[in-house]
Amino acid sequence: MAERKDRTLRWLEVGANIGIVIGLVLVALQIAQDRNIASESSELDLSESVNEQQRHISGEELSTSMAKAISGTAELTLNDYVTLDAFYLGEMTRLIRQESTLGTVSQAAVGRWVNYLLGNPFGYAWWNSRPEVLALAPKSRDAIDSLMTKFGPDHANLVRKRFEAIEQIIKSLNRQD
Repeated sequence: MAERKDRTLRWLEVGANIGIVIGLVLVALQIAQDRNIASESSELDLSESVNEQQRHISGEELSTSMAKAISGTAELTLNDYVTLDAFYLGEMTRLIRQESTLGTVSQAAVGRWVNYLLGNPFGYAWWNSRPEVLALAPKSRDAIDSLMTKFGPDHANLVRKRFEAIEQIIKSLNRQD
């Protein structure tokens, strides 16, 4: 009977030791998870700070600079280049954050870049002149590049062509009045 009691106590001791080891492993996992959360939070704060700075730089002049970019780069001033560069860097930061957080890029983001942001001469040139920035979001870059290659350089006039088409529709509607 004493032997049976010793055997039971040993099994209980082994079970308690296994429980302690499992507890230590869980604590280590929790510490690693907390460290990852703190790191991601820090990156998010930095990203938000960069975006805020870029919004401040582009300010109210963005719409004017974007209108000039859509009509062609000949009218762009140095101030427009700075404003647009800050805007595009902010947008790229959003892509980088999305890709690093989700591990993928949304089709909506790809569509926005292809159909609007790169549909003007400045955006098209910006995209093709910033490989160091694009390398930070390789999945996004590859998805967008494949479409841009398919559309070709004339895609740089897409937004202007859309606006001209809208203008023609409005003119025809005004003639009907």
